[in-house]
Amino acid sequence: MFKRMDRYYCTKCMYMTAPPCECPNCHAPAEEWRIIDEEGYYDLGKRVPEFYEAHLEEKIQTIHEKQILAGRTGTSVGLISDTHFIMNYTHSGALMNKVLTDCYIPYYFNAGDVVSAYSVCPKESIFDDLDDTRRLFHETEKKCLMARGNHDDTYSDFPDKPYGQRLTSSELYEGFFRFQSMYPDRVFGPTGTYFYAEDTVHKMRYIVLDNYDMNKVQLDWFAKIALDVPSTDWGVVLCTHVCPANNNLGAVPKSALLIGIINAFRRHTSFVSDDKHGAIVSVDFTGRGGEFITWVGGHWHEDLLGDVEGIKCLAVSHDYAKLPERVKGQVSEQLFDILTIDRKRHKVYVTRIGYGEDREFNYEVF
Repeated sequence: MFKRMDRYYCTKCMYMTAPPCECPNCHAPAEEWRIIDEEGYYDLGKRVPEFYEAHLEEKIQTIHEKQILAGRTGTSVGLISDTHFIMNYTHSGALMNKVLTDCYIPYYFNAGDVVSAYSVCPKESIFDDLDDTRRLFHETEKKCLMARGNHDDTYSDFPDKPYGQRLTSSELYEGFFRFQSMYPDRVFGPTGTYFYAEDTVHKMRYIVLDNYDMNKVQLDWFAKIALDVPSTDWGVVLCTHVCPANNNLGAVPKSALLIGIINAFRRHTSFVSDDKHGAIVSVDFTGRGGEFITWVGGHWHEDLLGDVEGIKCLAVSHDYAKLPERVKGQVSEQLFDILTIDRKRHKVYVTRIGYGEDREFNYEVF
């Protein structure tokens, strides 16, 4: 049976361990440690550890420089994925809040897989992980655009049988999407597991699709509602848990149909599918459509940048702790990206917070 492990943090420097002892980071005595309960997660979500301060100062400066380069029409959006809660050092909420606040960033994608137990756990642990993740990211929840990951709705009461059971559609909506519906800038599709939000000032639409219910209803919603932007100078970023950044189209359900729709949108043409892909989709973007900037996701647990029929696909690696690369008490603990979109130069600057390197790429505009 999956068992939640008690963890503690140092109230002086936010270093984490179990059980409490003298802090190996700042040497505060054991009495300065606090168990991470409900209020503890709220506290962790507000306080940036001292060992991250210089790193964040440098990265925030970099983001501002890219935003100045991008100018009035440029904007930024965050991307984090695969937090796998129990295996996480749990400082990303505070880091994300600091970066989004200081750099005036309206949204970030959480590309899914927030749960921990790789589908060998009781149902209750899914909701425990989600609730604790929401506490960690409470300060930025209204900016969070969360996708469904392949682990997020699967569980098993049988330790030797992973992926044995799934949440019902109502349970999935209640746990992962109802809280996102509280914010009035979201426009949801029929099932409530895919939606978009938009930044009208910078003419950007951010779309979240559901990899694991990719049927004609969702494809039609994507083509005819989500991509029905006000004018051709609007930009779009798409997020799914799995994106084809490694050119593995077989891992992305209905990938051929999604690619056909996206290419019609960005090339201002039409697309009509045949029935060999399991759904018939027809859409005409002649004289409309817009700029398709990138398709982002996680899942692969590595940084990837691919090009699929001219569509730029970006995957961010996992935020959870994986040793030896991710060292406790150092900036390598966590990992997420800030994408700064330069609409004038048709370029995206990807600034890495935590472990890993910055990246950049260009996208096509027709």
